[in-house]
Amino acid sequence: MRQMKRFAILIIAAFLATMSSHAQSPSLIQVGDDLDWALYYMGSGGALQGGQYVLSQLPNPSLAGNMLMDIVTFDRTTSTPTVTDDHNDTYTLAATCSDTNGGEEIGIYYLLNAPAGVRQIKTTYHATTQNQGEPAVAEWTNVSTNASAAFDGSSCGSGNSTTVQGSSGVTPSASGDLVVQFAWNDVVGLGSGGGIGVHYTPVNQANITWTGFLGTWAWAEGAQWGTYNSANALNPLMTVSTAGYLSLAVFFKSTAAGTPMPQGIRILARKNVPFTNYSPWAPTPLKVYFPCPSTANLLVADFAGANQDMTGVSDSNGDTWISNHAQQCDSGNNTCVHNWSASSASPSPAETVTFNFNGYSGADSVELYCVQGAAASAFDNSVAAAGNQIAAGNWTSVSITPSTSNGLILMDGSQFSDTATGFAGNGQNYEGCFWSAENISNGGCASNNAWGAYYNPNQSQVTWTTTEEAGVSVGIWAAETDAYKAAGGSAQSPAPPTNLTAVPK
Repeated sequence: MRQMKRFAILIIAAFLATMSSHAQSPSLIQVGDDLDWALYYMGSGGALQGGQYVLSQLPNPSLAGNMLMDIVTFDRTTSTPTVTDDHNDTYTLAATCSDTNGGEEIGIYYLLNAPAGVRQIKTTYHATTQNQGEPAVAEWTNVSTNASAAFDGSSCGSGNSTTVQGSSGVTPSASGDLVVQFAWNDVVGLGSGGGIGVHYTPVNQANITWTGFLGTWAWAEGAQWGTYNSANALNPLMTVSTAGYLSLAVFFKSTAAGTPMPQGIRILARKNVPFTNYSPWAPTPLKVYFPCPSTANLLVADFAGANQDMTGVSDSNGDTWISNHAQQCDSGNNTCVHNWSASSASPSPAETVTFNFNGYSGADSVELYCVQGAAASAFDNSVAAAGNQIAAGNWTSVSITPSTSNGLILMDGSQFSDTATGFAGNGQNYEGCFWSAENISNGGCASNNAWGAYYNPNQSQVTWTTTEEAGVSVGIWAAETDAYKAAGGSAQSPAPPTNLTAVPK
């Protein structure tokens, strides 16, 4: 009997050890992907100058104790960018990787033990950089908070083959490292459209399962991550569809630390897709690589542009997309919006999303969202409007009343002039990126438009008031806001019956 009791204790101990090990595995919490720089400026001499900066947005405020990451591409120079955030944190440069033939460089920055509430990460450039994508930002949990020992090595490589790897492997100090590999095909002619359709595919390797989390449609960039359950040397691998690459992989020690993914409806990944009427930046259909965690079940595509319509959306997993509202434009069709969504979606890290348009007329964009915790029929209701705001200052556009609590409300607005920088409402997150040298009339990050997200705690009306960068009049505008229901969201109580007559027995 004593032996059986001892055997049972050993089984329980082994089970708890397994659970503890599993609980310490690093995990991706969220990603904001603006790697596709506004193509409006490509081929016209546009470049980031020394002293200019880009503000990138996390889809949600950061969770306490997690690691934040900023992935940057730039021209090879003796002066690398610096990275800070809206909580005055300074990020550490893990490593850079240079292609001495092409003159390009990539870098990965990180912040350990981040405070709760970081939303905006600032990348400041200190030298002119002609060829670069926007930064991408991400959050990870269960990464070591030991500032002197968390970073566990890096691997750099470049070449003209379709096999993307470092020049040598990395031997981690212990099993369980988070490994992130980022690659950029700087061989193709980006300025002439050579990066369109270039994408990356994970390669099976022992003791690690790779998952894609970044992808572009025109800038030929991509990234994957995994937990490496070995202390042997590893040279991370993936393939690229068109030969040529610059690759940087970084290793971080893992531990039980930080804050796990919250329950409920939540944006896991967000991506801005810019395009223009200049050839070849105006394909229709336009296919985008949008890695989306398989835990998600709602996809959203919000379009803001001018003189055109996004007439349909589809994806590689055959999900059913609906038009939330008919296209809304101002009276002259100079500002237009049209949003689509796919409930009960079955996304994947190999996800592609395809947009169809009836033409192109300017520098426009689509904001893509990957959402978990949505109801099976997530779309609730939609409101769209257009107008002309002559007065300078903040721009109040549309209001919506959700029918359930604890849901998600998204907004997009197309404006003729000025540049959106945020929203006045408490808890309303600005989802676009912002370049310090934005042209207030067109182009730049997220095509200057308003992109917003809000987790509604109740069924109160939500009004969107956009803060503007230059303080001039936004002029003519069109905007749409859509409410989405969470799984198990509480419905609004029905109104009490009226005109009842008591009948005595």
